[in-house]
Amino acid sequence: MKKLLFLSGLVAICWNCSNEFEINAPRKDIPVVYSLIDFEEANHYVRLERAFLDSELSALELAQIPDSLYYDDAEVTIEVGGILRTLDRIDATTIGLPRNTGIFADQPNIVYRMIGGFQGNEQARLNITFADGKEPITASTTILGDIELRSPSSQAQFSIRPDRPVTLRWAHDAQDEPRVYKIDLLFQYQELDAETNQFVDQELRIDLGTVQDDQTMMFDGQRFYEALGAGIDAEVQTTRLIGELWVEIAAAGQEVIAGTRIENANSGITSSQEIPTFSNLSRGIGIFSSRKTVVEGRILTAQTRDSIRQNSFTKDLGFL
Repeated sequence: MKKLLFLSGLVAICWNCSNEFEINAPRKDIPVVYSLIDFEEANHYVRLERAFLDSELSALELAQIPDSLYYDDAEVTIEVGGILRTLDRIDATTIGLPRNTGIFADQPNIVYRMIGGFQGNEQARLNITFADGKEPITASTTILGDIELRSPSSQAQFSIRPDRPVTLRWAHDAQDEPRVYKIDLLFQYQELDAETNQFVDQELRIDLGTVQDDQTMMFDGQRFYEALGAGIDAEVQTTRLIGELWVEIAAAGQEVIAGTRIENANSGITSSQEIPTFSNLSRGIGIFSSRKTVVEGRILTAQTRDSIRQNSFTKDLGFL
């Protein structure tokens, strides 16, 4: 799946900063840069835009003018392992990545793309230069490496008892830099479609929250059953089959810890109106960082399956 990662909060910048400038001050642009690198993805993107402070045009008017959003004279490069790569300036709508509609001009959707070129644990340096001589923008980050779910192990079944806490453990690369992890459970099941008499695949995502600088998470087993009862509609009377339970671990680098919520790092940063107070750019606003996500499935124990059928929160869901 193609994933394009960026934040678009330019209007909010204008609103938040407008009182700090004289009303008749000349137009001033503020570079806004976002990129979160996952070394296993085929394509890597950098979004470069600008926020304007203008005494004559409102932020809403500027947001609808593509020439006001994008730089025409910028060159974006990333250096990894001593090799300098120049990114291609593209309209992402031409490769099936349209911009969310809203107050911003949605066409073109200009981003800078690099194909391949990263390994886990490498240092990456972003450099943006401008033909008109504006001060360059630089930033650096460490590319996050692989994550492996250790408990429950790949050789064991997943046990979740309502009366006991459940512990998840994972291993990440050997870097000492701070990390933040968001953990979700993905419960897979099937529902019988009354019209076709065929079972249809379903999935329920259970958000367990985040941990920082730790590779262990503990949660109350009963919470799992409560989430199933809340997320699956018992009023839909049908037959359901229990599938596997998958664990999704999404990691983000120290820049994200300081600057953005982990939800934006896992799901893809598309249209938040929040502006981080932190930036690891040499100038402007934004984040150049790294992320890594792993999803591993486990078979539920027979006891856990019985609990799903009998627990007070799930007994009316029709699971066989």
